[in-house]
Amino acid sequence: MPRYYPGPLGTPIGKLEGMVIRRVNGKTFYSTRPDTYKMSQAKSAKDSRQAFGLVARFAKIISASPVLSNCWKKSKLKGTSAYHRIIKHNLPLTKEGLLTKNNGITPDGFGYNINTSIGKTYDLLFNLDLTRSGIGDTVKNVNVYCIIVFSNPNRRSKPADFLEASISFEEVKTKDILEFELKYPKREKELFNKYNRLILFTAVSFNNTNEKVSCSGSAAQEFRVSKKKTRTFESA
Repeated sequence: MPRYYPGPLGTPIGKLEGMVIRRVNGKTFYSTRPDTYKMSQAKSAKDSRQAFGLVARFAKIISASPVLSNCWKKSKLKGTSAYHRIIKHNLPLTKEGLLTKNNGITPDGFGYNINTSIGKTYDLLFNLDLTRSGIGDTVKNVNVYCIIVFSNPNRRSKPADFLEASISFEEVKTKDILEFELKYPKREKELFNKYNRLILFTAVSFNNTNEKVSCSGSAAQEFRVSKKKTRTFESA
């Protein structure tokens, strides 16, 4: 239904029968609109729509973290906000409608090594090595951010789903290997039974001597369900 703006003549704005009426910079534009719109069912079109939806969810989760969001705000990537920068950076890195290990939860930053294994009860066992980070011998207020992206459902489930978590440490000696465990609640662990593939994205932040937060680059590790009788996830 068009809206009416009062004036000497009055100007309708909106949709009127087969016309679309817009007013831009004081000028009124009229255009015809198609009777119907048929959404393409081609695989490439479906993949494109699915990829955008997943990247938008990915960006929403990342930008909800003040630290991660700030990392994107400070980056030199194009975009009007952290949310839009995350989408612009990650969307071209998807493949066949899904996120890949090339995607990331931070744009750049110091390096680190992290190895993760998934136990039989779907607990995550981490091995974090900061020796190549160059961030000093000891750092404080260390946070490890984790986002799991599930795909390849084994039952009638969504094409993909997400889990997120973060682990905090008051102080970490970077010359040591830090080992820790992440346990999800029973309800969230159900996602491990619904999907046969997952990618674990991680990033690390800490407070430097000036109490400013520094953020690492993003690291990703892919897991797939093993072909053994016992359902377990193995690094791909």
